[in-house]
Amino acid sequence: MFKWACLTTAIVFGLVVLYMIHDLKRDVTGSLQSAQQAVSKANVALETVNDKLPTIVDEVKKGTETLSGVAEDVKLLKSVAGISQNDRGLRGIANYVDEIQRALGDETEGKDATIKVEAVIGSSLKDVESAREFLVGLNKEAIYILAVAKSKEEALWRVCHGGLPRRAPYYIAFPNEEPVLLDTFIKQIHPESANLPDYKP
Repeated sequence: MFKWACLTTAIVFGLVVLYMIHDLKRDVTGSLQSAQQAVSKANVALETVNDKLPTIVDEVKKGTETLSGVAEDVKLLKSVAGISQNDRGLRGIANYVDEIQRALGDETEGKDATIKVEAVIGSSLKDVESAREFLVGLNKEAIYILAVAKSKEEALWRVCHGGLPRRAPYYIAFPNEEPVLLDTFIKQIHPESANLPDYKP
């Protein structure tokens, strides 16, 4: 009786082990099939990429060349229009006006320079104010200049000309020297101004 009980137990145990092995095999087979499918999809995707890659590279190359051409065109247009690469809109004009003020201050400090303008009648020049007073007024007027000037050359023109209604040009005079146009003087002491195109109001 004991022998038959052991045999039955062994058979049952063997069947359980076989079932577990079969189940494990089925899981492994399913996993392998999934892996094979994934590899197949990856291979298809790689083939697609390889087929399309030359076209993609060519399009990117064309786009890069186009952008490069546009950048060169913009540089050319700026050059033709006389716009410096250092221009940055309002900030660039503001910095430019500030540089003019500092240059004038450095060149006129302690030299008793005066600002003159043509008289209403005749061709003589009359004193307007000292260079120091002119710079103080220019510092206040800079806000208006920045509000209306669209370029550095226009800002320079407005710095060097009186207000409405005459818009007469300013002159600067040093003791024992002939007066010169303020525009000319600024261009002599400020290289950037010398390279600006003439402004036509």
